[in-house]
Amino acid sequence: MIPGEERFNAKQAAAFLKSSHLSFASPEDLSRLMHTFPGAVSLLGLIFDQNKEISLYIDSRILNAEHIDCHPCTNDRSLILSVKDVLEKFLPSLGVSYFEFQSGSLNGESK
Repeated sequence: MIPGEERFNAKQAAAFLKSSHLSFASPEDLSRLMHTFPGAVSLLGLIFDQNKEISLYIDSRILNAEHIDCHPCTNDRSLILSVKDVLEKFLPSLGVSYFEFQSGSLNGESK
């Protein structure tokens, strides 16, 4: 997760993850893993990842914000969620941990 105004840098992210290549999930994988489609991927889709196949990386600027906006797995609606509630209630209820990073340096730390 990166701030909405930030542009995703796949090359930098791949280097951070020690991967030779990064690509976006196919529409089929998004449907299977998160019950959604390209353009509507959301933190909330993690409720469908029963096998914990998805790794979550969150930019530190989001972690330091009061609220986040996200889609409820469809792109015709948006929700405003408290970052505190996401970190202290939503993710723990799913058994999901996350990695914190700083865009630009992409130094990660597991939470």
